[in-house]
Amino acid sequence: MLRQIKLILLLLFLTLTIIPTNAQKFAVIGDYGDAGGDELAVANLVKSWSPDFIITVGDNNYDDGLASTIDENIGKYYHDYIKPYLGNSILYGNGSPDVNRFFPVPGNHDWDASSLPAGDLTPYLEYFTLPNNERYYDFVWGDVHFFMIDSDDREPDGYLETSVQALWIKDKMEASTSIWKIVVFHHPPYSSTGSSTDLRWPFKLWGADAVFAGHKHNYERLIVDDLVYFVDGLGGKSKQGFDDPPLDESIIRYNADYGAMLVEATFSDISFSFYNKSGTQIDSYEIIDPLPVELAFFAGTLNGNKVQLRWRTETELNNYGFSVERTTDNLLWSSIGFVEGHGNSNSPKHYNFSDSDIDQSGEYYYRLKQIDNDGTFEYSNVVTVTVGLPVLFALSQNYPNPFNPETRIDFRLAEKQRVSLRVYNMLGELVKELVNEEKPAGSYSVTFDGTNVPSGIYVYRIQTEGFSENKKMTLIK
Repeated sequence: MLRQIKLILLLLFLTLTIIPTNAQKFAVIGDYGDAGGDELAVANLVKSWSPDFIITVGDNNYDDGLASTIDENIGKYYHDYIKPYLGNSILYGNGSPDVNRFFPVPGNHDWDASSLPAGDLTPYLEYFTLPNNERYYDFVWGDVHFFMIDSDDREPDGYLETSVQALWIKDKMEASTSIWKIVVFHHPPYSSTGSSTDLRWPFKLWGADAVFAGHKHNYERLIVDDLVYFVDGLGGKSKQGFDDPPLDESIIRYNADYGAMLVEATFSDISFSFYNKSGTQIDSYEIIDPLPVELAFFAGTLNGNKVQLRWRTETELNNYGFSVERTTDNLLWSSIGFVEGHGNSNSPKHYNFSDSDIDQSGEYYYRLKQIDNDGTFEYSNVVTVTVGLPVLFALSQNYPNPFNPETRIDFRLAEKQRVSLRVYNMLGELVKELVNEEKPAGSYSVTFDGTNVPSGIYVYRIQTEGFSENKKMTLIK
C-alpha cells in the first residue's frame, strides 16, 4: 500500500523540475543517519540557517537491515523539509506544506538497510519521492542545477564513467543552461582518507562548478584541475582521521567536531562555508562567475559620411549577439542593427558595424546591447562620434546602384543654401523632385523610390546657388 501511495505522489511531484528564486541558500549534510545527540546538534545548526532546501551526500540510514529506522534517522529531524512526508507525523510532525525541499543521494549504508542479504535500496526508495528514477536524478533550483549520482557499485545502471548513469548525467550537464552546476554523490573521488578513483569522471569538462561527496567521516576541501571537491561527512555518525601525508590537492582538513555546510548562490557568485555544530566557521570558499561576454574594446570613427563601429571580445559564453543602438540626444535609444555572436569562445573575436544613416552634423551616441541565448542582456559603455560640418559641397553616388525599387542619395552643403535635388529620365523629363528648400550646412540623405517608373537609366541633379552636379543611376526590375 505504501508503494502505491508513493507512486501516486511521485506523479504529482515530477511536475516540480525548476524552482525560480532570486537567490538560493541550502545546507549540505552527510553521513548523519545514526540517531543521537550529535545528529540533533547538526540538525539544529542546519535549521538555524533557515535554508531553502537540504541536500545530502549519502548514508542517510545506518541501521543495517532495519528499514523502519529510516524515519527515526531522517524524518525526526528534517520532516518539515520533506514532501510528501510518509513518516510518523504524530510523533515527529508534518511534512513540507508546499514543495519538497530535501534531496538525498544514496550511500552504501542506504543500500545495506534492507532485509535482503545483498542489500537493496527499498527503504530509501519507499521513503523518499524524488525525480527521474530516484537513485540518480537532477533538479534545478533558481540559478543552480544539481546532478545527484548513485556512486554505489550496486547501482543497476553502473557507476563507472562509461555507465548508463554517467552518460545520462553527462548529457544533462552539457545541455544545462544554468549558471551553476553542482555534482553530488557519496564516495569521494579525492580524499586524504582514501579515494574512490572510479568516480574521477571529467566533471570539469562537462561543466561542473563544484563536487560534493561524503563517506569519509571528516571534512576536506580539495582543488583538482581548478575544480573544487568537498568531502562533507561529519553529519553525526562518527569522526575519522586523515592519512599522512595528505593528498597534494588537499587545501583544508578538519575532523575535530561534527558540522554541516551552508551554500549561498546568486547570479554572480556562490559561496561554500563549513561550520561545526557550535556554529564556528571552519572553512569558506567562493566562486565568482565571470561576465558571460568579456568586451575588451568598443570604439567608433567617422569614415566619410559613415560611422564605423568596431569592438572585440576576449571570451564569450552563450552569446546570442549584439544589438547596435544609437541616439542623438543620449536619452532615447533605438536599435539600428544586429550582429550575431560566436556563442561560446575562449579566443578574441572581432566585430564591426557601419552606420550610413547619417543625415546631419552633430553628436551621435552608440552602445551595444549584448544578448545571451536565454534572453538576458547587458549594455556596453557609450561611445560618441562627432559629425562636423562639411567644408565642400558634394553629391555622392547613389547606393545601391543598380537598385530595385529604392536607392539612397547623399549630399553635403558647406553653408546654408537653397537646394534642389531632382531626378530626370534620359529624355530630360522630370521624374521626381526630391528636395526643394533652404537647408543649413550639413550632410543629408534622401531616398528615391522607383516603384512607379520603368527600368532604365536616370539622372539625378543637385543645384544650389554656387554648385551643381549630375550623376547617373540604373533601375532594374
